[in-house]
Amino acid sequence: MSFPQSKELCSVVFEHTSDGIFVANEQGVLVQVSQQLCDMLGYTIDEMLSLSTRDIVLDRNTNSPLHCENIDNNDNQPAQYSLRHKEGTLLEVELRLQSLSKGSIFGLVRRFEKRNRLEEQFHESEQRFRLLAESSLTGIYLIMEGKFDYVNTAFAHMFGYEVEEVINDLKMTDLIFPEDRPLVLENIRRRVEGEAASVRYVFRGWRKNDSIIYVEVHGSRIHHRGKVGVIGTLIDITDTKKTELALRASEERYRNLYNETPSMFFTLDTEGVISAVNDFGANQLGYSREELEGQSFFKLLKKEDAAIALERFQACLHTHGRVCHGQLKRICKDGSLIWVDEYMRSTTGLDGNVHVLAVCQDISERIQLEESLKVSQFIFDQADIGIFLVQGDSQIIDVNEHACRNLGYSKEELCNCSVMDIDPAISEDQLEELRSQLATMKSATIKTIHQRKNGDTFPVQVFISTLPYKNKVFRVCFVQDITEIEQARTEQDKLEVQLKQVQKLEAVGRLAGGVAHDLNNLLTPILGYSDLLTIDTSISDSAKAKLAQVSKAATGARDLVKQLLAFSRKQIMEYQPIDLSTIVEDFDSLIRRTIRENIEISISTSSDLKPVLADRGQIEQVLMNLIVNASDAMPDGGKLFIETKMTELDVIYTATHPDVTPGTYVMLRISDTGKGIDQENLSKIFDPFFSTKGDQGTGLGLATVYGIVKQHKGSVWVYSEPGMGTNFKVYLPAAEQLQGRGNTRHEKKSDTHGSETILLVEDNEAVRNTVYDILKEQGYRVITARDGKSAIMKVSSGISFDMLLTDVVMPDMNGKELFTRISTKTHLAKVLYMSGYTNDIITHHGVLEQGIQFIQKPFSSLEILQKVRTVLDS
Repeated sequence: MSFPQSKELCSVVFEHTSDGIFVANEQGVLVQVSQQLCDMLGYTIDEMLSLSTRDIVLDRNTNSPLHCENIDNNDNQPAQYSLRHKEGTLLEVELRLQSLSKGSIFGLVRRFEKRNRLEEQFHESEQRFRLLAESSLTGIYLIMEGKFDYVNTAFAHMFGYEVEEVINDLKMTDLIFPEDRPLVLENIRRRVEGEAASVRYVFRGWRKNDSIIYVEVHGSRIHHRGKVGVIGTLIDITDTKKTELALRASEERYRNLYNETPSMFFTLDTEGVISAVNDFGANQLGYSREELEGQSFFKLLKKEDAAIALERFQACLHTHGRVCHGQLKRICKDGSLIWVDEYMRSTTGLDGNVHVLAVCQDISERIQLEESLKVSQFIFDQADIGIFLVQGDSQIIDVNEHACRNLGYSKEELCNCSVMDIDPAISEDQLEELRSQLATMKSATIKTIHQRKNGDTFPVQVFISTLPYKNKVFRVCFVQDITEIEQARTEQDKLEVQLKQVQKLEAVGRLAGGVAHDLNNLLTPILGYSDLLTIDTSISDSAKAKLAQVSKAATGARDLVKQLLAFSRKQIMEYQPIDLSTIVEDFDSLIRRTIRENIEISISTSSDLKPVLADRGQIEQVLMNLIVNASDAMPDGGKLFIETKMTELDVIYTATHPDVTPGTYVMLRISDTGKGIDQENLSKIFDPFFSTKGDQGTGLGLATVYGIVKQHKGSVWVYSEPGMGTNFKVYLPAAEQLQGRGNTRHEKKSDTHGSETILLVEDNEAVRNTVYDILKEQGYRVITARDGKSAIMKVSSGISFDMLLTDVVMPDMNGKELFTRISTKTHLAKVLYMSGYTNDIITHHGVLEQGIQFIQKPFSSLEILQKVRTVLDS
């Protein structure tokens, strides 16, 4: 480099460096200074060039001037000096000095505060990163040279490990499901080698307990400590993935239904243009789907029908959800006409747009038959007996005037009905017997019940004759009203209706029990992990406050499930002989505090009541639910009556109440003078989730009452009329003799820690993981198995453990069978059962057998830990 070039380079350095620079000759006089140094000390360049180093540079420790002869080129490290400002103040700096040729000196000045501030900013940045990373619910990782250099707590826990295990004990591939390892390694290679700066993809992770999770990774290339690495985040999307798979299956089922159902399906936009049609609909009209899609739906109609159809279409659009129906002729591609029965309904799609779904059935043959049967229409209409023409087994296609008058329908209305619409009492067995009789004898006579349009029913005798026509079977039915003869039959039918209501409640109860079981399994990990996170010291107070809300919501859901279990009669009962009058009297003060002051309370209890064998808490719940309902029925005040007494239910009573057995009962009556209940709602009041209170009611209060009473082998009866109040009577069977107290167990609270080994058997993965984490956190050694077979295999391998903790209901063998098989091999005596509901595997009629240790799902971490400790210490 030539001298001019060197001088030019020095000039650029002086002008653009952020540090102060000076050059002094052998006498220490400044011969060149940078503008940055002048700004630092408050001088102009000209002023600075009149000074020497002794004027501005002082030793920091002695405040003595700088001596140039003390400069050592072998020590090129920066030293701390003080610079004298033009105003006389001293500025602490870091000064690097270098001797040049001919005794001149080069000086580089950097402020301390600048370097310190950079260090502080770096330290603050590092602290913020660690705080953010460790409090994040998203997994964060750093990979250097194919190994984990850093992972946060969320990352480690996502895979069931602690941070130290991941960094010190695991290879990176240990957390990747084997089939997905090539995918992950290839993406890491692409980033490290610079083919991709960042990536985003999904792979399957392998947890410590061998379970699989789906994770979404966002990763980027990074230079760290002079090397290339990979930094990124992981999000657990297992639930989202499961939902996505379920949605795909649902869409496929809908697509198959749409395309394979033998009905014409059309989807229309708001202009009536066909946006979709199924293959069957296109084929019926002689078109392909592609030919119809994009065409106006109304071009397939004759002019006179198009106006009517358009009006019906507009009515659908203006009344969302309304079903519009009509019959009209559609034009096929070859010009022929077919009669269709058409239903339209507007709906809003997932895209937020309004669509109209039209469903059409070809009724051409039915219309042709109707036209051919106009012969002898006058005689048909004038007959003094109801005459029906029925296609197949049920569809009414013609009736005479007498039938219309007797049933209160117009002919058009009846022709849109089936036999079941006017004869709701006919059973499938009766229809099958009728088909068999008509197949052999071509005619039959039956007695049944018909229902008028206004809901009134009346008995009829029906003569049926077979009428074959064009390879189809029609029935001609002559109907005679026999009301006066069949009064007794009407009473019997009422009994059948009552029985069907009981059966419906029984079926819904079984369903509610199953739903409660599934909800309990879902709530167990929510409550368990909420507790674990609440005591986690790494969780912030604000996060713990949010977790408290999660736990509160889950607890509320658990209480709701308890009501479902009560209705379905699946909860554990602790029976003991109790005096119903005593319970009512003990409730007196509570009732008067709970009920509004404008309600007058009258209590009448009998002193000679026999005891009932019951669960006191459940009976108190029945009493409270009925009292609260009565109070709600009297918003403007009224009278509330509570009564207990002995009563006998004889065969006369039980004849009209099919679910009641004759015998001696203790009656609890709750009645009010409120607004009452109409007959339509009265038949539904024990149905779960049915409420007359709108958003104010859960619909489980009376369903719970029904379930509890039925589990006590009792019955509940209600009578009400609008404006006349409501009267509930609960009948509980009187105990034949006093028995010892039920299976009431008081378990003392104990320490939750332990070091014992527990064999945990649970087929629900989420519950299994939750219980594993709870027990592991408290020091227990936990061996897990997903079902009975897996548990037997582990026991056979020679493992030792102190207690079996098992679910009751599992696919291959139940918990009690598992305990029996294990105890024969190991002489195990300690077992704790858990379940989302109880059944006869470990209970008898809802009561735990003697010696059985059981915990109901869902449970909190404290509840399961105390229960485990109690069993181990017993």
